[in-house]
Amino acid sequence: MTTRRSKKTAPAINARFDGEVLGLVLFALGIFLGITVALPAAGTGLMATAQGALTGWLGWGAYALPLIPAAYGAMVFLGRDLRGLTRRVLGGTLMVVAALALLQLVRPDDLYPAQAGKLAALIMTPPFRAVSYAAGLLPLIVLTLGLEIVLRLAPTTLLRRFFRGVSMLLLGGAGAVQASVEARKEGQAAAQARARLRGGLSAHIRDLDTLKKLYPQARELGSWQQEAREASRTLGRQDETALAASEKQLAQWREVSGGFVLSAAQKLQAAVAQETPPAAAQLAALAADLKAGRHALSTELPSTLACGALEGVRRALYMDVQRLASRSGVLEQARARAESRLGKGDAGVLLRELPAAQERVGEWEKLSAALGEWQTRQGPYVMWPALTLAYDRAPTELASELAAALNSDPYKTLQERADWERGLNGHLAQPPQAQSVPEAPPIMDFKFGTPPEPATLNLPKPRGALARAALGADPAAAIPLPVPESPDLDSDDGSDDWDAADPPAAAPGLLVPQSSLKSEAPSPLPARAKGRANTPPWEDVPERGHLQSAPIPRLGAIDIAIPGMDLLDPIPALPVGTAQLDHQARLRAELINQTLAQFGLNARVVDFARGPTVTRYEIEPAPGEKISRIAGLSNDLARALAVGGVRVEAPVPGKSVIGLEVPNAEREPVTFHTAAAAPSFQQTRAKLPIILGKSIDGDLMVGDLAKMPHLLVAGSTGSGKSVCVNTLITSLLYRYLPTELRFLMIDPKMVELTPYDGIPHLVRAVVTNPVDAAGVLLGAVAHMERRYKMMSQIGA
Repeated sequence: MTTRRSKKTAPAINARFDGEVLGLVLFALGIFLGITVALPAAGTGLMATAQGALTGWLGWGAYALPLIPAAYGAMVFLGRDLRGLTRRVLGGTLMVVAALALLQLVRPDDLYPAQAGKLAALIMTPPFRAVSYAAGLLPLIVLTLGLEIVLRLAPTTLLRRFFRGVSMLLLGGAGAVQASVEARKEGQAAAQARARLRGGLSAHIRDLDTLKKLYPQARELGSWQQEAREASRTLGRQDETALAASEKQLAQWREVSGGFVLSAAQKLQAAVAQETPPAAAQLAALAADLKAGRHALSTELPSTLACGALEGVRRALYMDVQRLASRSGVLEQARARAESRLGKGDAGVLLRELPAAQERVGEWEKLSAALGEWQTRQGPYVMWPALTLAYDRAPTELASELAAALNSDPYKTLQERADWERGLNGHLAQPPQAQSVPEAPPIMDFKFGTPPEPATLNLPKPRGALARAALGADPAAAIPLPVPESPDLDSDDGSDDWDAADPPAAAPGLLVPQSSLKSEAPSPLPARAKGRANTPPWEDVPERGHLQSAPIPRLGAIDIAIPGMDLLDPIPALPVGTAQLDHQARLRAELINQTLAQFGLNARVVDFARGPTVTRYEIEPAPGEKISRIAGLSNDLARALAVGGVRVEAPVPGKSVIGLEVPNAEREPVTFHTAAAAPSFQQTRAKLPIILGKSIDGDLMVGDLAKMPHLLVAGSTGSGKSVCVNTLITSLLYRYLPTELRFLMIDPKMVELTPYDGIPHLVRAVVTNPVDAAGVLLGAVAHMERRYKMMSQIGA
């Protein structure tokens, strides 16, 4: 599974970091320029050269230059908008240049050197030579322009006001000035009324436009809108009396349109109150029955072959109805909010809620259709649990066939219940077939003439299932049979050690055939000459001429080897495929996102890791979102996911996310065969590797018993202590031969370790007597101390 994690906040963080760096650089530049201009010049260094250049060209304006980068740096560092600062800097620059030009005109450099600077002299010298002191009008105009930019006035506003005031003083005197002031006041009142009326008409026209889009069949809305537009166009020609009448008319229009909006909102509110379909009540009742355990889908099925496959179908149906109930709850909450908002009678609310109500009606229809489809799929399920239990009691082939059908096409299989029931009844009606018994292997003939009677092998049986498995499938062929020594054929006296009157004694565990004891025929055991005791029994030794030419197979012992994987139960197939499990996990992630959104939390699931029994969902909260709020919703999340409980891990170690551990609907069995065949166990470099299980990420955990010699396994009844101990022992049996690893087992309960009695790794039989256990432990301690002394003597 490819881990995908989106970092939406990374670009914003990088931009913020770049802005702070740029702001600090600009602020540092401003400080450097201020120090350069303020410090007295001394010598011919870089500072003196820079100061001379700045003051020489800008004069006293050089002292205002450091303010520009310092102000920009502060604004950039704080993340403020630069448009207002840029306007002020532009206006201030024009004003400073105009002031320097006026200073150059009034106090030239020949009388007051280094006051205005070379730039002002370069600007004002040509106009001064042309028009003399009349050139001062140019910097005055530039000065007013800079002031207008700073004050956000239109260009030449100050000049026009100045010349208008001068003309009024020259033409009308004081009376004209008073009349002008009064006219200006009246004009201001009319302008304010006109602006107020124009804003009210614009808002009224927008509301009518909105209503016209919502209700195109209402013709009166078009006529009202046309009247309002005509009144808006004639506002410029109306006096104060007409403006007052227009305001009254606008109030009447707003009242009429408000009545229309209120009536439409009341109708929509009544429709919204009645829009909940019967499917919502059915889903609520279903969710309550499932939670209380009153529904057939509430009962979990055993994890057998056929029932396990049907359990996957049950889980899918259970999650589907939970998802539908969650959608119904979201729609019901949106409907209740819309009903409360529509009581205000606002056109804007009407504009938002009418399309939302239409969309909600469509969602309700889809929900009702989905509920009907779910009921169609769920209907046949009620009669299936008993049938799958019957199939699990039948032969494995029938249960496997049913499980495969339920996994490939579950809902079609549920519809075919009658066919599966007839198939099961037909199989049960057939008489049981007798199983064929394999023939016994032929007994090898070791002598000429009539073969001897089959020898009866009285072999001790291993006392445990694991011991029999470790020794092989055939205990008789696995246990070495002691063979009596061969007679001395080449003795000095020329006589054989065996004769018919003195038959050989039977070896322990081997019954010699009676026919060979009574007969005077040569012994069926192969003759061995002195000095050839190491000759393999199957080697053809031509002595006395009575051995067969066919090779004689070795009887008894087999080569020791690590048990094979064929002794273990086969790896069980999952009742649900991996793709379906991932799909279910993604559905649960969407439910978690919806639940977080319902409680107003700005967080979402970014990834999940599916383990054998628990799936961990990684939740990434938005910047500024508290972890405690998410951790406090554990019970609500468990209710939304229909599980017994969830665990919140805040935060996940090594990650900037919050972990939410949810029990899996489909638990994956972790068998010893799966773990023993895993590469992490086969390729481990641990001295004493032990299988511990699978982590929440699905990785096999293999420990090293050599690094934890004092191991204590504790837990309550039924928590898996015996399974853990058996797994540890079997892990070592599948790694080391009896010549490499020895066990000393003490089991006073006589039920836990007795299945291992008889394995070749044991130093002695499993100790079950508590009195003997003390002596065995003392012996082990003495052996350990002896080893310590030996290692201390050689300094190891």
